[in-house]
This record gives sequence, structure tokens and C-alpha cells, in this order.
Amino acid sequence: MSTELTVTSNRAPNHAARYLFLSLLDQEWPELKLGLIQYVWPTYRKLWRPASPPYDPETTYSDDRRFIATRALEHWDWFHRSPDCELLKDAMTAWAAGTGIDVINSWFLDCALASLSHFSPAIETPDSKKFDWVPGYLIDDTFGLPLFEPRFENALWVPSDESWELFAQRISNEVNRLLTIYRKEVQSRWLAHKGNHTNYAKWTIARFSGLSWNAIVERFAIIYQGSPQFKVSEKVAEFSREIGLTLGETLGTKDKKPSRNRHKAAIG
Repeated sequence: MSTELTVTSNRAPNHAARYLFLSLLDQEWPELKLGLIQYVWPTYRKLWRPASPPYDPETTYSDDRRFIATRALEHWDWFHRSPDCELLKDAMTAWAAGTGIDVINSWFLDCALASLSHFSPAIETPDSKKFDWVPGYLIDDTFGLPLFEPRFENALWVPSDESWELFAQRISNEVNRLLTIYRKEVQSRWLAHKGNHTNYAKWTIARFSGLSWNAIVERFAIIYQGSPQFKVSEKVAEFSREIGLTLGETLGTKDKKPSRNRHKAAIG
């Protein structure tokens, strides 16, 4: 009997690692959300309008359906191509450029949009203390994970050729085998935090914010035999690959600590 389990072949991000990254982002780089609220929220808010019946599945709703906007607002890949969102595209691009974020990290821009969507458009200025970075892919009910969808090419029971007990056992064995494959696939994308993952996430955020390797080593008092800067760069590269984060080559090119409004961790 030939069976197959449909999953995506491309390397998918470790969602647990992304959760960890986002959960530490405000602690390690609080200025990032302040800029998002100050420079992006006013334009984002203007794209919402009071809702009126009937319900329109082609739009997106906010604040218990009191406000309505184009569904393009839900994803960067949608709205940056939408003529209705040109001003928001400009605001988001300027905010990203001002903080050194490469727009190739569309998943992170989705997180920014999803985080803003938790505030009602009726609010002129969101309370930064109530701001939480949330994964943008939560908009998708599957969380970016594959469904368990086993396909059987020989799932026909012919009573004259096979007893019901043998057929049931054969199918059960195949399901169990595919469940094992599926479990490993999902776990590879949603692993629990282990070892020094929290430190690696913090170092990655520090690099993401523009700190040099020397500044990161100094900030976190990192000690390794040989070159601690090289070791940190290795771990940041590994963690970045896990979460699908692209760090610009020009980040952290200066060894001096950034100003206070650049990164909280650099405040001595």
C-alpha cells in the first residue's frame, strides 16, 4: 500500500523561537514599538472607517465590527501592493528604514500590523504599556503549520480478499506511521525553548537593533574561549535562521554603543 503525507518541503520557521523572540522584544528594544505607534499608527488608523451592514467577507473588521478596512491590512505582502494603502506602505517603510529593519522580513512586518490591529481605531494614540508584539501568522488558523492529511492509495476493503480485522490493522499501522512523521514535522517547527535559547534570542534582538558584536559582548558580559564576538555571531546566525530573520550586513558596523533612543540595553 502506498501512502503519502502532504507537508511543505521548504524549511519552515521555528514558531516557538519566534514567540520567544517577540516576547523579549519589548524588554530588549522598547523604542521599536514607540516608533511604530508614533509614526505608523496615525496612517494605519485613517484606513479604518465605521462599519455598516451587511457583513462583507472581503474586508477586515476591528473593535467588535465597529470599524472596517480593506483586508490588505492583514499582511504586508497584500497591502504593500494595494493602491489603497500607499500612505501606510510609505509610513511602514520609513519606520523600518529608520530602525534598520530590512523589509525582506515580511513576517516581522506582519507582526507589526497584527500588533497594531489589537487597538481600536477609535483610539487616537494607543497606550504603549498595553502594546504586545504578536505573531502575524496567528491570522492564519493553521499557525503556518501543516495539517495532518494522510492520503491512502489502497484504502479499499474487499471482503473476499481480506478480513475486516486485517484491513483495519493495516490502515491503523499506516496511520500510526504517518502520525509519527507528522509529529516530528510539527515539532521541528514548534520546538520548546532549550538551553541558552533565551540568551540567543536576546543577542539576536541586540544585533537586530544595530549593536555591534563588541557592544553585544560587553552588554551581556559574554565570556567564551577564543573570540566571544565570533561565537556570538555564530549563535545569532543560527537563531536568525531558526526564526527566518534576515539581518542586514551593515548592522552593527560600529563598535561604539548606540544612543539611548536606539537600544535600551546599551544604556550603561
